[in-house]
Amino acid sequence: MVCVERCAGAREAASGATVRLIGRRLAGVAQVAFAGAAGERMVAPSAVGNHVVEVAVPEGAVTGRPRALDSTGRDAAAPRLEIVPAEALPPPGSFNLDSGSTSPTKAFFDARREVRLRYRFGGYGPLDVRVTLVRHKKVVRSWTEEDRSPFARHSLAWSGLTDRGVAGHPGRYRFRVGPAGGEARSAARFRFYDHRFPVRGRHSWGDRFGVPRSGGRTHEGQDVWADCGSRLEAARGGTVQFKGYSESLYGHYLVIDGRQTDTDYVYSHLIHPPTVKDGGRVRTGERIGGVGRSGNARGEGCQLHFEIWPHGWHHGSPRDPLSEMRRWDRWS
Repeated sequence: MVCVERCAGAREAASGATVRLIGRRLAGVAQVAFAGAAGERMVAPSAVGNHVVEVAVPEGAVTGRPRALDSTGRDAAAPRLEIVPAEALPPPGSFNLDSGSTSPTKAFFDARREVRLRYRFGGYGPLDVRVTLVRHKKVVRSWTEEDRSPFARHSLAWSGLTDRGVAGHPGRYRFRVGPAGGEARSAARFRFYDHRFPVRGRHSWGDRFGVPRSGGRTHEGQDVWADCGSRLEAARGGTVQFKGYSESLYGHYLVIDGRQTDTDYVYSHLIHPPTVKDGGRVRTGERIGGVGRSGNARGEGCQLHFEIWPHGWHHGSPRDPLSEMRRWDRWS
């Protein structure tokens, strides 16, 4: 069986072969017209669906564009179909990867846009297709796409979780596509990151973790200076644990637990109350507010005070976030 997509290029079939027309609103198709040497040849389809019509190529058909006709004679022209000898068709079980692409090519874990692979392959008929996601020559996720038709567009999405159910590590990834049980080929590449730098705009580094504070306290996070109102985004998606206002310390603040981690991320000195709801779901890169100077923010400019708590806010001890934030800054 050879597939013919309405938006595809030339496809090959022999007389007597079954072809599949793929499109939209095809449920009313009553006949398919093939080009012939002495005029069009009309054939009733063997199977009709809203998106698929199957029909046998009649004797005497020549290269041209089949037309799917409904009972009123209205038609939807398919792409050009090349009629060839049967021996010129791809051999049964053949698989040739025609194209592959991903979007986005720079992706972040738990962002609103998942990584989506789009691929197309050529061959004799429908096949089970094996898709693997590889990092450093190691398969981190795999799928079996059953009964996929050649020459049609196919796609699948990756949520950022591996086969073990954990978040993928930062780095370069590639999809490989091939017939189930056969050789796979590289289809597309992309970069994947597990955090995004929270301050969007020009910025500089402020007070470091651990510097002394009044009352015997020490600084429990990292300050980032930026223009007042600069867009502030979630470094990692998760659920809002706390939000509020502290006149003597944090000002407008927000605490998000990082998805697939035991870690809480604290954002302080926001210019206004956070834009997300208490208990709400937040995605990596989603706007959560703006950089400000609320609470006990020092200096004349605006800043983000950012903390990382590995076992939850005020459970255990925070860790110095600077090296991680520098890495996120390079990624973003």
